[in-house]
Amino acid sequence: RRAGLEAYNPALYAFDAYSAFLRAFPPERGAILALGLNPGPFGMAQTGIPFTDCRTAARDLGLPLEIPGRAPPALARRLKKPDGRWRGTYERSSLVMYRFLKLAWGSVGKAHRNWWVGNPCPLLFLDPEAWNVTPADPRLKRLSLMADLRLDAFERYHAAIAPRAVVCLGADVAAVVGPLADRLSGPGRVIRYPHPARAVPDAWARGLKAELESRRLL
Repeated sequence: RRAGLEAYNPALYAFDAYSAFLRAFPPERGAILALGLNPGPFGMAQTGIPFTDCRTAARDLGLPLEIPGRAPPALARRLKKPDGRWRGTYERSSLVMYRFLKLAWGSVGKAHRNWWVGNPCPLLFLDPEAWNVTPADPRLKRLSLMADLRLDAFERYHAAIAPRAVVCLGADVAAVVGPLADRLSGPGRVIRYPHPARAVPDAWARGLKAELESRRLL
């Protein structure tokens, strides 16, 4: 409210979908820990699963989710145009991410044994026009506890996973979490890489795979 934004927490309303994901693809200690920004409106905000929209959940994970997934009615209304049509029906980041997972490990099942995504900020933020707002936005950066909460979340992820490497996706995550990741993971174990939101899928996937291979992390 202090930032003039609406906030939604998929960890609460999409708990059942995320729990089904964890049962099917439990994280393993020593996996690579990837750090995203926060839930996307047509991805995690509907499925509870980072970088996963409803289509990807059904097609690649076998989870029976259809648009709007687990989004509550108030959020579903905000994600529609005045004529009732959806503003979007897929999450671009999801397409790019799953392109990488299949390229790097061949199958989604094997990928999720080696790759685990955590969003240090678990909330979706929408402005009055229903546009997505990320923690990189100045309105959220002005909140004094935001950075502290993101760092605390990362420390919890790190303790649970004991990752062999950390991938910071995007400049904002790299700036806020990167220094702590360096201290916890050690030299050469933290990769700063562009966020997939506006990336060319093949180029992004091949570039990240090459980066991991160069450090002998695959």
